[in-house]
Amino acid sequence: MMDCLLSLFKSQLPTTTTTPHSMDPTTAGQSSADSKALNVDVGTIPDETKLDPNCVFCQIVTGEAPSFKVYETKHSLAFLAKPPVSHGHTLIIPKYHSRTLTDPGLPDEFLADVGPIMKKIAVMNGEESYNIIQV
Repeated sequence: MMDCLLSLFKSQLPTTTTTPHSMDPTTAGQSSADSKALNVDVGTIPDETKLDPNCVFCQIVTGEAPSFKVYETKHSLAFLAKPPVSHGHTLIIPKYHSRTLTDPGLPDEFLADVGPIMKKIAVMNGEESYNIIQV
């Protein structure tokens, strides 16, 4: 039911409070996670993209459904989960409709930056450990 979903979140609930800007790489704690690449190709939808107008994730990609974007590239979009399961709970989706990330019809270029995006978000959020779940 939840199409094209990859969930990245912390393995334990935080013991300290954070500011609403904790995902901003320009704040204290910035690392070498290439913050200059943040929001590369914002709003770009590649010509080869296949989207389903009835899919909530595709609606988020096109901007028809609201989201709090954390990171975006030409082929992928990361946004905060609503409601979050834990602090920093972020969804990373390809900008291509598919039931799973292993769907044979999902072109590899739409998955190429998912790993680097996970790393950047974890570093920006100060996480050393996190869970990756495909639903």
